Amino acid sequence: MICKFNFQYREWRYIDTTGLTPTPRTFHQLISFENKLYLFGGSDTQKRNDVYYILTNSDPSNGDTTTEVSDVSHLLFLDSENKIKFIEENNQSENKAHKIVKLLSQQVEELKHRLKCEQERNTCAGCEEKEINSVFLNCGHRCMCYNCAVRNFKCPICGQDVVRVVKVFTI
Repeated sequence: MICKFNFQYREWRYIDTTGLTPTPRTFHQLISFENKLYLFGGSDTQKRNDVYYILTNSDPSNGDTTTEVSDVSHLLFLDSENKIKFIEENNQSENKAHKIVKLLSQQVEELKHRLKCEQERNTCAGCEEKEINSVFLNCGHRCMCYNCAVRNFKCPICGQDVVRVVKVFTI
């Protein structure tokens, strides 16, 4: 099932599709390129490593909307450097495929960078190995694991004296 949001009327509506539609999922990525949306990855009840393109053709004069959805996972592979590559069936679409591969590769690199930043943001500033699981009182900063935090007399972020260290749990 695919839905479309109309910004003018601020409403969602279901659109008819042809082809195999992807399962409803979260944590997926969508990339718009030319007249297609490329959906890849995500998870439903399991982690997905597939790619679909969604081509929307609409005729506003009669309100008709037809959406073609195709699974293109079989046209992709990862090379030795884990870069996304297309398997081309003819040379005419090679230039277009290179543009798509470049775009997808840029998106993957951006996501890797964001993941690394998120992981570093949640890593102890003391040992740089364990997850942050403590908070300094009275300032309230979180930047260390409990083992490193109890050995500090000053907060490394603001320099205030540490009155107490509280172990916190993430659920």
